[in-house]
Amino acid sequence: MTRPSLTYVDSTILQALISAGATGDAVRRWFRLSTDAWISSEIALTRMLLALPSNPEGSPDQSALLRAVHAGVAIRPLPLRLLCRLPLSHRQTRGAPQALTIADALELASARLWRCRWLISNCEALQRAAQAAGLSSFGIGAPPAAAPTAAATVGD
Repeated sequence: MTRPSLTYVDSTILQALISAGATGDAVRRWFRLSTDAWISSEIALTRMLLALPSNPEGSPDQSALLRAVHAGVAIRPLPLRLLCRLPLSHRQTRGAPQALTIADALELASARLWRCRWLISNCEALQRAAQAAGLSSFGIGAPPAAAPTAAATVGD
């Protein structure tokens, strides 16, 4: 029995996986057709849960929460040794055109630690940093509205 290749998906992809619209449809299509095992980290899950739409009372939309649980992406805990190695003033990945946020740097470090072949993200800076670190990286569907990008993404 062969072990499937691992594909790291960041919080932008987790959010798209449970959302409605063209980007969500494209991500779910890739998820169904992929032969790789999709994994993510606790940091990505937390970022996705913080971005869940809220109902009028201010609590997270229950149907979105159920879709998140049903998605089937394996969530791995961040190893303590990873957190200890990432200084608070983290260094920019060599060759990356712009600095990453600490959360994005943790997601990239997680993908590298777990020896993922791919890093899928709709964050252009994280895609470039992953490519500079030797991972294959691309986006699925349209990038989030708050972050317009000219980078090519994989969609329909």
